[in-house]
Amino acid sequence: MKTKKDHHHSVQLEQGLNQILLTLLYYLIISILQYLLEVHMASPLVSATNLLFSILSSILCTSLLSYSIIFGPWETVHYSLSKLSEHTQASTRSFFESKVFVSNETDMGRVFLIPTSAGIWSICLDISESQMKELKEQFEDWIEPKCLNTLSLKMNPKDTTLRSMKEQRRIRMNNLIISCSTTSIIILVSCLIIFPIGLFEKQAPSIFIVSVLYTLSGVFAIFALGIWEMSRNHCGSSLLGSRLLSSGSDLPCISGTFYRGKGFYAGWTGVDLGAEQELRRKLAEVSIRLERAEYLNSARYNDLRNLYNAYKGFLTTDSNLLKNALLAKANWTFDLSLPSIVQSLPHSAGRPEAFIPAYKIAKNPRTRVSMILGIPTVKRDHQSYLMSTLKSVISNLSESEIKDCLIVVFIAETDKVFIKSVSDEIMGGFSAQIDEGLVEIWRGDFYVQLEDDILTKPGFLTAMKDFALDKTAAKEPWFVIDFCQLGFIGKMFKSSQLHILIQFFLMFYNDKPVDWLLENVIQTKVCKLDQDYRKCKKEKASLWLHYKPSLFQHIGTHSSLKGKVQKLKDKQFGKVPLFVPHKNPPATIETNIKHYKHYSLSRAYRGETFFWGLVPQKGDKIEFILDPPIELDSLRFVSGNAEHPSDRFVSAIVDMLPAVQKDRKSDLPFGYQNLATFDSNGVAEGKILPSEGPIHKVRITVLASSDNWAILSEIDFEVRKEKG
Repeated sequence: MKTKKDHHHSVQLEQGLNQILLTLLYYLIISILQYLLEVHMASPLVSATNLLFSILSSILCTSLLSYSIIFGPWETVHYSLSKLSEHTQASTRSFFESKVFVSNETDMGRVFLIPTSAGIWSICLDISESQMKELKEQFEDWIEPKCLNTLSLKMNPKDTTLRSMKEQRRIRMNNLIISCSTTSIIILVSCLIIFPIGLFEKQAPSIFIVSVLYTLSGVFAIFALGIWEMSRNHCGSSLLGSRLLSSGSDLPCISGTFYRGKGFYAGWTGVDLGAEQELRRKLAEVSIRLERAEYLNSARYNDLRNLYNAYKGFLTTDSNLLKNALLAKANWTFDLSLPSIVQSLPHSAGRPEAFIPAYKIAKNPRTRVSMILGIPTVKRDHQSYLMSTLKSVISNLSESEIKDCLIVVFIAETDKVFIKSVSDEIMGGFSAQIDEGLVEIWRGDFYVQLEDDILTKPGFLTAMKDFALDKTAAKEPWFVIDFCQLGFIGKMFKSSQLHILIQFFLMFYNDKPVDWLLENVIQTKVCKLDQDYRKCKKEKASLWLHYKPSLFQHIGTHSSLKGKVQKLKDKQFGKVPLFVPHKNPPATIETNIKHYKHYSLSRAYRGETFFWGLVPQKGDKIEFILDPPIELDSLRFVSGNAEHPSDRFVSAIVDMLPAVQKDRKSDLPFGYQNLATFDSNGVAEGKILPSEGPIHKVRITVLASSDNWAILSEIDFEVRKEKG
């Protein structure tokens, strides 16, 4: 591996910016001197001298300005053509991880000069030795203890929580555009300072300087726009795999590829916000884990100390103690009785098993997750929203988020029949997630309290974690972060501080709801009795942070409290999608189920709204007549929606009638074939074999009368695509 590198990592941001500012200041001083000379010495000779002086000074200043921005310390890299094509397909970071440098002279590609500093950049961090030790296990390129070169940052490849490389590249390209645009703006501001002098005093040298500055500003503006345009274009990898420059027509595409991935990707990119932000979040995560470890260590120390004292007292007996007590006729009775958990939870007296979950269904408990989502549920008189809540939470988690979180469902009831029915429903709808250990009780870095009647937004878990880590990195002493404005929904706590909340709730849960008690906890922590109201409010705001827009929405109407109707909505969440539209083939629709208001079946089939039918009865039918018949690949019906999850088809089947009747046995009359059955979640879907041919009719038949109305929020007739 042959490389020629000239590292100048000691160059800092201040040096580059100071050079630019000094150059612009030099422009201003020259203009002021010219103005004074013009005012006090108005001879032709002086004017000619001033003009020559202005031209030379402008050239010098422009050169200094360009040099300070463009010609920072550069790195000369010889790369391998074959390895470049091979490795950059897997990871754009591979180019700067010594995997694509030349191995022999014949395989040497063109030399790229990469500005490794351009006046920017190493960052030093104020961290403890324990944090340093953990960081060294995840980061490799440390310039010196506690300092990191942000341009050659190497993350742990096993870390699945980092942003994708595509997003990292986009951030770096944006930073490059910001750098060029900022430079252009700085130059234009200097023009605004100098131009009035030349305009009002009619000084040609000053106006000439302004024209030079305008030209330079335009160059940087065009450069920024060019990078932005090239970053939008896509070039095939073959350009880099076999050749670099083959024809003039390839030049724009190759230049764009070079800017995006091979040169400026880790070079002159402005302040590296992406890498620095990731590092700050990593440090915050380490800080959270250390805080939790210290709390657990303190708790374990106290447990061990109490155990040791009890054991020591059991073994050590003072032989004279009994004799002295008898002689002194001392009364060894203890009137001191310390409060314990039994006072708050009297049902636990003499029953240590009361603190162990009575019924657990998870098979593979998880470890090393950073986020715990708690969802309590109780029996409701009218309808349950639990399954729709779980569906919304799980469907809006990415694969990496699923691996980093745990969902705990707490059934707060003693009715064994109800508990069994709820657990069976969860196991039926989310068996795969339970087998993976997604639902279990375990320790994490953060705990988030949810409810059983909510909706979530896509990516909510990453948004919560990033916000919490950013605030921790900024050393804000938060106690709770509010991701929803309603009740106790979306409240995040550090696991290491949960004991404070638990102790307070145990004392007063019979007096107030816990969302009211949360306000009292924070007020007790920071507000004095005689403290000014404004100061108290400010102190409370520092512990109770709010995230906007909201990530959760309350969808329940019937409260868990008997007889109470709860129609509260978080206005910051936005609109909740109540149906999924599809482009379906032309069809005639017939049904004997009456629809509510304008929520008709024909409009739902066209994707304009959802179908809302009044209380389906046994034997009711919905029939879709395809004329002409058409070959279908699959069918999908989804009943219920976010606001009315219980209004769904459960005891219903989906049949189809092929246009061409074949010799086959059928359990249904008139040649219908059974395709699917609505499951417990109100979903029916099935694939149609090509051998069935064109389908003439699709029918939904209700097998049992329902107590609720019925909603079809998704109707999808997937037409089979022709091959070739």
